[in-house]
Amino acid sequence: VEKGTSVLQAALANDIEIPHYCYHPALEIVGSCRMCLVKVEGMPKLQVSCNTFVGDVPSDKKIDGKYDMVVSTQDELVQQERKNMLEFLLLNHPLDCPVCDQAGECYLQDYAFKYGNAHSRFEEDKRVRPNEYLGSQIVINHNRCILCSRCVRFTREISGSSELFVEARGYNSKISVLEEKPLDNLLAGNVADICPVGALLSTDYI
Repeated sequence: VEKGTSVLQAALANDIEIPHYCYHPALEIVGSCRMCLVKVEGMPKLQVSCNTFVGDVPSDKKIDGKYDMVVSTQDELVQQERKNMLEFLLLNHPLDCPVCDQAGECYLQDYAFKYGNAHSRFEEDKRVRPNEYLGSQIVINHNRCILCSRCVRFTREISGSSELFVEARGYNSKISVLEEKPLDNLLAGNVADICPVGALLSTDYI
C-alpha cells in the first residue's frame, strides 16, 4: 500500500469491506458518518478509517518488527460501534424500503441487515418532515436523509455552484438550498446518484 493511502481506501482496494456513507472517492473527506471506524493497534481509541492514513514508520517502531500498521475491521468494539451508529441513523428513518427507489442498492439497508440490531429500542414517534423541492430536478425526502453531506460537497467541489448546505445543528439539522439559488445547475441530477440512501429523488421518476 502506498504511503498516504487511507485505511479505508487500502481496505477497499483489497476487497476488505468497511461500511461507510460519507466517503466518496471523488469528494473531499469529512469523516462525519462514523461508520468506518476501525481499531488500529497502538492507538487509544477507534479511528475513522477514511481519514486515517497509512504511513511508513522507522524500523525500530514497527509492530512485531515488520508491520507499519495493524488494523482490525472486525474487532468486538468496532462491531458494537457500528451497531450503535446504525441504531442512531435509523431513529427517524422511515420503514419504507418496499417503495423506495434505492431498495436493493441502499447502503443503509445493506449495513442494517449485516451489522445492525434486529430490534430497535426506540419507542417514541419518529420525526416526520415533508418532502421539499431543492430545484426543478431534485426533491429531497428529509426523513430518509442521514446527513452524509455528499450532495453538499458535490455542489461545492464538482459543479462549483454551492447551492446546498446543512442548515441548523443537531436534531434540527437538514439539507437546505439557498432561497435565491435553487439546485438547477447542469449537473444537478447527479446528486440523486451519489446519495447512498435514496433521500434525493429525481423529478423524472416521481
